Amino acid sequence: HFNTLIMPLAGEYDWTQRKDTLKLRIPLKGVAPAKVDIQVTESTLKVNYSPYILEIVFSHDVDALKHKASVKDGVLIVSLFKKLEMQWDSLEAVGDKEVLLELKKEAILKQNKLNEDLTTKRSEKRISEEKHAVRKQMALDEMERNRLENVKLEEKKEAETEVYETFSRLNQLNPQQKTEQKINNPPKKTTKVTTVTQEVVESKKNIFDDIDQFLEDDDIDDDIHRIKSNVQDKDEETNVEEAPEVEEFQFIPPPRSSGLSMSCDAKVPIQFTPRLFPTPMRESKASEEEDWIAKNRRHLKKHAVMSKGLSGNGDFSEEDPVWLKAKGDDFFRSGDFKSALNAYSAAIDSDEGMIHCYSNRSICYLKLHLFSECKLDCIKALELLSSPDCTENQSNKDLMTVKLLMRRGTAACLMGFFAEALVDYHQANSKYMGLSGNELSRLNGVTHESLQQDIAQLKKLHDANALKEEADSLFAEAQKDKALTKYDEALALIPMHVSCLSNRSACKMAMGDLVGCVADCSQAINLLQHDESPPRNGHNSSNSSILPIPTSTLNMLNTILPPPGSEKRTSWMVKTLMRRGVSHTQLDNLDEAIVDFSKASALDPKNENIKADLNKLMNTREKSKQMKQ
Repeated sequence: HFNTLIMPLAGEYDWTQRKDTLKLRIPLKGVAPAKVDIQVTESTLKVNYSPYILEIVFSHDVDALKHKASVKDGVLIVSLFKKLEMQWDSLEAVGDKEVLLELKKEAILKQNKLNEDLTTKRSEKRISEEKHAVRKQMALDEMERNRLENVKLEEKKEAETEVYETFSRLNQLNPQQKTEQKINNPPKKTTKVTTVTQEVVESKKNIFDDIDQFLEDDDIDDDIHRIKSNVQDKDEETNVEEAPEVEEFQFIPPPRSSGLSMSCDAKVPIQFTPRLFPTPMRESKASEEEDWIAKNRRHLKKHAVMSKGLSGNGDFSEEDPVWLKAKGDDFFRSGDFKSALNAYSAAIDSDEGMIHCYSNRSICYLKLHLFSECKLDCIKALELLSSPDCTENQSNKDLMTVKLLMRRGTAACLMGFFAEALVDYHQANSKYMGLSGNELSRLNGVTHESLQQDIAQLKKLHDANALKEEADSLFAEAQKDKALTKYDEALALIPMHVSCLSNRSACKMAMGDLVGCVADCSQAINLLQHDESPPRNGHNSSNSSILPIPTSTLNMLNTILPPPGSEKRTSWMVKTLMRRGVSHTQLDNLDEAIVDFSKASALDPKNENIKADLNKLMNTREKSKQMKQ
């Protein structure tokens, strides 16, 4: 409801024209150029530079695609091109508000259609370019393959030529030369078992050795023995004896059997740690996975992949729903709501009929501010209670129905659905009237009077919210007096309605009531700084929900405000501080304005606009002090 807290201010401009162009000069008033948003259609121009906005409906059409914008000395210069070359009598179209609004709508529709066409063309162009790039890459790959094939062919030819030359040279040797060559270079005997690396490194050498051996074995066996004996007679020290060929064998044991027989197949059972996600487990992702499982537990059984991880062979106790529910109760009593939620979810996965687990899990969701999930669990538990298969006795049914209706109403209220919350609380009140004394004692102090007080509070919230929405609409239509009256009526019902206070402060600022604006902002800031958390709920026996709704179930302030520390609450605080700072600036209270902008900058340190405004205020204060001195 804070999207209308800061109402935009109308921007200023001046313009000049030629027969074919328009030029608009728009002072940015300190807004950074990066924060300026420009939208041009055939008949409209919209410039948004918060907190200012400028909307113009042209008297004639311009080119929606051809325009330029630049910033010089803090002034935005927008150049537009006319569709027809002519002098315009006026820049803006003249007519009723409804007519101008209709022109705006038509222009936006045309522009959207034009943008869709441009997007389609860009997409088609991108696809065409991608196809061209793929074809080009395929051509390059083909060229590289051809080059590699050519290199292989050349290397093959060179190797073949070298082999043929060797054969030719050996054939030309006479027998005497062959014998001498064999004596000087005896063939090398290699073992049968060699490594792959040695074969690759000495491939050419082994080829020629084998060729020599082949020729020698064919032609000169007798000559070798004769020459050997002659050499041994001449020189006893010369030893040309061949080494005997040695065969090396590597022993490889047979495959192991299962122990029964050598022919049967061995099957070794392997069990892995059960895991829900099909991806490798990483410690850095453990927390994210737990959060995801907590939010999506109800859908996992229907998931094609995740459902397989739920049916593992784990410990029996970890699949027992009663044991899991007791474990969830222990986690909850220790304040570990996420672990309790996971335990209840696991119990529901094992037995979808565990009504108490749905009820208790809804409280965990409520504690974790997951209000939508809380409502769904309450609805499921109520369906199971009304089912003919429910085994609970009527007394427990009535008691759990009252608790679930109140809890679902609380979640709806915290989501802003006050009408739904009223319906649930009225039904809970009707059921409450039929409870006996023993059942009432198990509600931990919830009485008929406290229920009536909650219903009255919900009625006020519903009526105040309706008045606020009506006031917001009137304010958007510039009916400030009527909007202020509606804001006053809403705040008369709920004085602590923060968003209503903040919107009324914006209305007062627009009407010139700066003092009233500061007062409303201060009251809203005091409420936003309130960080009281709801009281810790108690617990009941294990046969029922461990968290019945306590007395005074609806904390009015917690219902209106976002949770403490949430991003939404911080955003509300920043906007309200800035509005009060602007009001102080206009009231010439520079010290107070600097304090407000400093607090806003501390809450949103990445906002460069706040820092720039703060620096301007500090410079202005220094100049003011120097002038006084």
